[in-house]
Amino acid sequence: MGYNVVFKNLSGVTTWTSFVSKEKFCEWYNDMAHNELAIVAEGVTDDEATALCSTLSARMAAFAAGLGELNERYS
Repeated sequence: MGYNVVFKNLSGVTTWTSFVSKEKFCEWYNDMAHNELAIVAEGVTDDEATALCSTLSARMAAFAAGLGELNERYS
């Protein structure tokens, strides 16, 4: 199992990804424009990460972001 990290972006969408190790995550995070991603949780299990991304507020944020993309694309 890798090192799982849960993020929330500027639109409020919650997602997660797995890194080989905490060290690799820190390297990646320090090298990127992390002002666009807030860390929600680190070092969680797959089940915990999935649960954090499946809350009602997380699903509503993803839905709203999708509507925004559709509006921009078809307006």
